[in-house]
Amino acid sequence: MASAKKRAAAPALDEAQIAAALTTWRRRLLDEGGVKLSAVKPKALAERLVPLLVAEGFERGSSWLRRPLSDQLEGALAHGAVLARKSLAAQVRGASAAELQKALAEAERAGKLRRVLRGKVELWVGSSTPVVSGAELLRLRAAVSALDKALAQAARKKGAALLASDVQQALAEVLQMAPRAPHPAPVEELAAPTPSPARERRAATGSGPPEREGAPSQEQAIRSVVAAVEAARDERTGLAFVPDIVRSLLPGMPAAVALDMLLLAASRELVELRPEGGLGRLPPADLELCPPGPAQTRLSYARLLDGGPQ
Repeated sequence: MASAKKRAAAPALDEAQIAAALTTWRRRLLDEGGVKLSAVKPKALAERLVPLLVAEGFERGSSWLRRPLSDQLEGALAHGAVLARKSLAAQVRGASAAELQKALAEAERAGKLRRVLRGKVELWVGSSTPVVSGAELLRLRAAVSALDKALAQAARKKGAALLASDVQQALAEVLQMAPRAPHPAPVEELAAPTPSPARERRAATGSGPPEREGAPSQEQAIRSVVAAVEAARDERTGLAFVPDIVRSLLPGMPAAVALDMLLLAASRELVELRPEGGLGRLPPADLELCPPGPAQTRLSYARLLDGGPQ
């Protein structure tokens, strides 16, 4: 009886409340990838919202509401990222191991993702990442095999050598067959920045580096950095390449100051920084424009978080 009275006393949901809640939960799903169904409260609101969100293309699992797994996988593998399945599982929200395996198989059949080998390790990349496969793989293998055969023959004959021009030509032919990646792959896992003790003290106290006469204030500089991240970000993934961010701020802000402000913005949770994959493929000019990250990596990608300066 008391339960019936309690239900009767519950306020009815009007269309304005439904519309506002729909906007809020849609944004959370887009930002986070997925939310537990139990988080959508009250139950009456969940009963209205979940069908609307599913109709928009979101997926409902047994206990999760999520962005389509194919979208989450493509986003995780954007910008040349190279991820092991374990790392993919950590970045995809609301999927069981079986669902993830099925989604990977379907995406591979559709040509949206590719499996690659590094040594004996099997990894995943997005469809835009240059790979060598099929007929290209066979041609490249034949070219490398021919060069290896010539080198072996010369090595077996005491005192024999090869013309440097012949070796250079063979290597050039091999390199021409291998596509080049425009940017290095981001690291497999998300990671927080590791600022120096001085930067940590500045973040804790709110004080910044000494300001030059006529230079923007710290808050203005942070606003400029956040705006630069927004301008440089990829619309589909939300990621921005840090060297592009820093270059866009020159000459109005020295590169060192831009890096300090980027780290300060990260410490305030205005942006998220992702390290470079530690593969040593960033050119020196880009390395100089990336702040240091964990395990001798460089923080080369940034993503805006909620709560940035208005």
